Formats: sequence, structure tokens, C-alpha cells
Amino acid sequence: MFGKRGKSYRKESQANLNDFKNFDETDPSFVQMLMSQVMELEVKIRDQQSLIESLEKDAMTDALTGLSNRRVFEGELKKSLAFVKRYKRRSALMFVDVDAFKSINDQFGHLAGDHALKLIADVLKQNTRPTDVVARLGGDEFAVILNEIDSSYDVTARARELESIVARTPLVFDHNTIHLTASIGSKTFGQHDSFESIIDAADHKMYENKRNHNS
Repeated sequence: MFGKRGKSYRKESQANLNDFKNFDETDPSFVQMLMSQVMELEVKIRDQQSLIESLEKDAMTDALTGLSNRRVFEGELKKSLAFVKRYKRRSALMFVDVDAFKSINDQFGHLAGDHALKLIADVLKQNTRPTDVVARLGGDEFAVILNEIDSSYDVTARARELESIVARTPLVFDHNTIHLTASIGSKTFGQHDSFESIIDAADHKMYENKRNHNS
């Protein structure tokens, strides 16, 4: 990615070094030129580092909501599972799906749908702990990893609470008030669970809950 640019830097540096051979080290103009070249190189290095950091962030973040993306979610779930297996603790996974999301897009437009997704993302972030992981998996699907919960923590009850908070937080868009609902499925996991079984169980609970909402 930076190969051509790197070659350009090296050519410029070599040319400048050749120029320096014509100067006397005691000449103030030589020192001034040297300092100028050093400062220019520092700026180029900072710009390149900023670009690398920006690309790394883009690779881990959902562009619309600013949440972690699916790639990060999968890595974090594997880390959480490894932790509970090693220390014999408990964590939990929630899958969140926005109800009737297609209807929002069809009735109010895709921009309204984007605002709805941002609102759901905000609700999830504001109502989870800093140690939890909130991610957008794609479309209208989100996930929450509840890291290291104690034995008294009722994940199913917490899922219902989050559904209630979403229902009480309408989206106001273009003079329209849009009432949102979400279906959440959860799975508490420990040392005997696998990555696939956790995903399948939370997904099954989410769709079971969605069917109940639609009945």
C-alpha cells in the first residue's frame, strides 16, 4: 500500500543527503536546511501513521453506528469464551433484531431506517456496562456480549428490560414519530459451551421471541 510512497521518501532523502555533501557543517545554512528536512520527514511519518490508524479503525468499526463490527464481535466472543473456560466463570450473549425494519424503510425511507439503527445502537451502548461488547452484525442485527456476570444475574430478564427501553424510546424523524421494537434472544455460557452452540442458542431464542411478538 505504501510501497511507492516509501520509495519516493527514500529517493527524496538520498537526494537531500547528496545536497548536504556540498555544505560545510559549520555553515548556519547547512544546519537550517538539515532541521527543515528533519521536520518535513516527521510530518510525513505522522501523516502515514494517522492513515494507518484510520484504516485499522475502519476495519474494526461499523461505519453507520460506530459500534464494533462482526469481525470484532466474533473475536471478542472467542476471547470471552476462553476466559470463562479458564476461570470457570459465566458470561452471556444477546442477539438483537429490530422488528419490522423493512416496513420502516418502505414507509419512511432508508434514511429513517439508518436513524433507527443509530438509535438502537445508542440505546444498547447506554444501557450496558463499559466491559460489555456491543456490535452491529449487519442489517438490523446487533449483538451484546455481557462479560463476566455473577450467578444471580438474570440475562433473560435483562433482555426483556432492554426490549422495554427500546419500545419507550421513539424515533422522531422528519416530523414523524416512529415507535420501534426489538426482539432479543440470550444465552448464558460457561466452560462447557462452544462458540457455535452459543451462537445457535441465542439466535434461536431471538427468533422465538420475534415470533411471539408477531403473534
